[in-house]
Amino acid sequence: MQKSFDGLNKMACFISIFSLLKMDVLIIDEISMLSSDMLHTINRIIQYCKGDERVMGGVQRIFSGDFLQLPPIPNILTDDVGEAAILSPHFCNYVPHKVHLHQVSLPIDRNRNPRH
Repeated sequence: MQKSFDGLNKMACFISIFSLLKMDVLIIDEISMLSSDMLHTINRIIQYCKGDERVMGGVQRIFSGDFLQLPPIPNILTDDVGEAAILSPHFCNYVPHKVHLHQVSLPIDRNRNPRH
């Protein structure tokens, strides 16, 4: 099914395209909540707006997320089944370098008085 953007306001679309043209870095937090279909759509929109067929239109990408948390929610309006982005056959192209964090650490405020 072909996705369309007919519902977007023309001015909002113009502002979005202008912003995409100036974008150097794309940061997506909670990438684990993004479906593979949505990630692919983002890629195609950026490629189209920048006129660049490289992955994400040549824009640097920083994604963060925990893929052991809840999966993306399916969207029946766009026929998106909610497959996790990490399961996309293109995921390795979108994220060529990965850093896996294995330890949870919390910041400690040394100026705060401990409870007695």
